[in-house]
Amino acid sequence: STLGYEATRLKSTLSLERQVRPNAPMRGPIGVTEQQATVHSVFGNYYIPDLKNFMFDLGLRTNYYTGNESLRLEPRLFINYNLNDHITLKTSAGLYSQFIARNVFFDYSDLALDKLVWQLVTNKEDEIIKSGQFLAGLSYQSGNWLFDFDAYYKRVENITASSPGTQRPLEDPMTGGPMPGGQMGPNPARLIGVINSRGMDFLIKRKIRNLNIWANYTLSKVDFDFRALKTDEFPANYDQRHVLNISAIYQQNQFRASLGWLYGSGVPNYLGDTFFPTVEGPRRGPEAAPTPVGEIRRFDATHQMDASFAYEFLSKSKKMKITTGVSFLNIYDRSNLLETVDITIGRPPQNIQSNRYTIGFAPDFMLRIQWL
Repeated sequence: STLGYEATRLKSTLSLERQVRPNAPMRGPIGVTEQQATVHSVFGNYYIPDLKNFMFDLGLRTNYYTGNESLRLEPRLFINYNLNDHITLKTSAGLYSQFIARNVFFDYSDLALDKLVWQLVTNKEDEIIKSGQFLAGLSYQSGNWLFDFDAYYKRVENITASSPGTQRPLEDPMTGGPMPGGQMGPNPARLIGVINSRGMDFLIKRKIRNLNIWANYTLSKVDFDFRALKTDEFPANYDQRHVLNISAIYQQNQFRASLGWLYGSGVPNYLGDTFFPTVEGPRRGPEAAPTPVGEIRRFDATHQMDASFAYEFLSKSKKMKITTGVSFLNIYDRSNLLETVDITIGRPPQNIQSNRYTIGFAPDFMLRIQWL
């Protein structure tokens, strides 16, 4: 069993620069905003080592956060039960906190300033991000076989997002006050929502002499829940229902070779879809009524095969270990479309669509030298 205390000092700084006209270079700082807070944590756990066939670990963490003067109790529980020499049942549950975050956005571009700003919760009326998660599963191991299954659920509360509003003086994203210079722009309302994640993981592994083979499959569902925008949950833009990975590693003395194939089903494609609560432009205001979810379109599935080969040996003096190798990504040069984004360029502004793909066929050579 353990008991302890921990103090963590958090600090974030935002430096803003003046832009004389659109698309012009920045002309020096116009203000620096700094946030600071401390997390005081008292934690402990109670572990019972001598229970027959049981592993029992109960923990409790108490966090006092000075940013909004909040106190949160976070119990955590881990229990394993050995049915026999081969099968183990496992479960865990717990509450967790996060004190620094940034807005969730309903489009793909990561270039806007406000999408790069991480901020601390420093207002008493704001809530820190809170999450709770539960996992249950079983593991079977016999000889050179391993089977593992996990099912999980995770809920994250107090996620913030933005809803478009009218053209008003821009707010400082750190303080909520007006931006220096009276700059104008879309000033969205702040929305509070939830992320719900549900899923199952399957793993099968087999060892045959110098060869290890395994397959891992994940079935998952990740939804946003912003009832000011939609009447029901809707898939997150990174929601990927099916992911399958099949891999093999062969090792013989100093030689090592690996081969892997990865498949992933398509993520939602919300470009131009009136269903999706876009944050660009005055299409929706905070006073608008929430709308139904509707039909979901998705991008095509992605898949690729990768391979690598490496050989390791010592120098004659045995003072250096040298590893040389080669790898090949996306061996059959699959064109995997990840996303399509709207980009505004030129004067007058013009909207164009741009596609982003995963890397194509790419060989790589590696040489590593370690001094012993």
